[in-house]
Amino acid sequence: MSAFNTTAGTPTAIIGFGQAPTIPLNLAGVALSQVRISLTWDVSTSNGSGVGGYRVYRDGILVGTTVTNSFIDTGLTPGTSYDYEVSGLDTSTPPLESAKSSPVVPISTLAANAGVVYLDSNAGTVWPVTTAKAVNDIVNAIDTTLLLSFECTIAGTTAASEPTWPTVPGNTVVDGTVTWTARDAISWEYAMITAERAINVYRSKLPIKNVIWGELLHFEDSTLANLIINSANAQADSIPTIRRVDKTTNKYSPSRTDGTINVNFGTINNSSFDVQLTTFSSWFGFRFESADDLKLEDEGYYFEDCVLIFGTYNSNTFLQAASSYINCKNTLIQANNFTNNYFSLFRNCSALFDGCEIKLNTQASGFLQGLGYVSNDYDIHFNSCNLSTLNNPLLVDTSDFSNGSSSFTDFNSVKLTLSNSRLPANYTLWDTVWVIKSDTFINVENCSDDGVNTYVNEKRSLAGSYKHNIVTYRDTGYQDYESSTRFSLQLDTESLASTSLVVESEEIGGFFTSTGGKVVKLQLLENFTFPLNASDIWLELYHLKNSADIARTLDKSTREYIKATFTVLPAGSGLGNWTGEPVGSRSVELVANITVGRTGSFYGVVKLAKYEVGKQVFIDQEFEIT
Repeated sequence: MSAFNTTAGTPTAIIGFGQAPTIPLNLAGVALSQVRISLTWDVSTSNGSGVGGYRVYRDGILVGTTVTNSFIDTGLTPGTSYDYEVSGLDTSTPPLESAKSSPVVPISTLAANAGVVYLDSNAGTVWPVTTAKAVNDIVNAIDTTLLLSFECTIAGTTAASEPTWPTVPGNTVVDGTVTWTARDAISWEYAMITAERAINVYRSKLPIKNVIWGELLHFEDSTLANLIINSANAQADSIPTIRRVDKTTNKYSPSRTDGTINVNFGTINNSSFDVQLTTFSSWFGFRFESADDLKLEDEGYYFEDCVLIFGTYNSNTFLQAASSYINCKNTLIQANNFTNNYFSLFRNCSALFDGCEIKLNTQASGFLQGLGYVSNDYDIHFNSCNLSTLNNPLLVDTSDFSNGSSSFTDFNSVKLTLSNSRLPANYTLWDTVWVIKSDTFINVENCSDDGVNTYVNEKRSLAGSYKHNIVTYRDTGYQDYESSTRFSLQLDTESLASTSLVVESEEIGGFFTSTGGKVVKLQLLENFTFPLNASDIWLELYHLKNSADIARTLDKSTREYIKATFTVLPAGSGLGNWTGEPVGSRSVELVANITVGRTGSFYGVVKLAKYEVGKQVFIDQEFEIT
């Protein structure tokens, strides 16, 4: 076809035919993230065959074409400035191209969040067989140890078998008719889609310190098996920190306080499967929900501002920790809507629950079960927790834990402490039977039993217990510096009490303002049928014995001094004015002559080794020092 009109013998150009579209105007852009920039411009016009599309140039190099007046440039470097230009194309073949837009438009990607590995199940999928994929779609490899995401840069359909993935960011692989480009998980667009993958990426970057940001709507579940969060190369010195973050603001968004009920990890659609964590990890703000049990196994775990729920579809469920160290802070731990739930902390397990709320319909046999089963020395501590809604006031099953005679602390030492916490009304620490062969102590320190008493202290062991609360007898003639009445410490023994298996008081403190020889006195009441003697009850003092001491140590001489100075006070003297004292009570004074090498605080512990039904010892809480 001729491009000229030959009428009257003089050729003239047909207006618009053979001309490129007008130059695109008003090119603008904005950084979408650390790796993507969005561009827009005004639509070109054409006096010829029409506008067929546009070419986009980055730093003078063609990076893509589009049929619309917008383009998203991907695969960029965080915190980097790029110069952009765009030209118009007509519909001819080959197309005619306009001049490039001018001036060049510089646009910078967002700066990288240094050391952040991204986790978001909504970023993409696991690679699928024979599936259509569009440009910018993201997949993760089936193998969870591969450390990159893969972005579709040429659309098509995946092959019947998984490709051999590149291991260097920016490299490509052809998969069927799709081309994938490897991307590092340095932005929300290229996030890993499971926690296991993100943790593997985190550990691959050591020794650089990183953090994992998990999107607040991230969700992993399992309907065919237990949901297990594991990791390759797990080790105690590479514990990942995983924080729940709103990707629209990049701000921390804890499920414990943000009012949402979005589940992040769960088996919520099946009644028989557990959620299991089997790798060192620290979790901030996430919500876990298990249809059956929640298991923390063989590693160390930290939960802060989290929600841990188990038993969403089943009864007789538990939070189980075995051979683990657990630290929970400001976390809700709850069994949903069913009965017979409990904690099982056993086999070399230590745990700290700080500021947590615990809501369970517990088993008749108690809240804590399996305590110390086949255990070495370990410690479980509930501090500033709310356990008041436990429907069963029995806190510890001390009899069998469904494990027979070897169930409760057969080996070594166990210490369970509940401090500054709200306990159920009329709580009990034990079920009157102890299957036990070791030094085990259950302590209650400065707790409230759901408003009945506001200052509850108690220690229970095989030998007996001490109590320190408003029901113990008090000295009406003394008030402390807060103008509140001083209460005594109450010691009660069990039948197995002996000189090697004693009931211990809490620490009774004091302060030495000078060095040298001191006489330390402590008084008590007792109502045993046969008066206690120095072999039945004694005081052990811990103080700075030498001028260079920085730690208080046991003054072994104190017990011997007290044996020699054990004194039964005359009737009506000493603490004989205590209100409500038991009939037949007598006052006793324990006296120790010691040498103080350095000024500072000290404390004493009273130990009782004699048992008689219904008899107690009440101990003053203030030393007399001369």
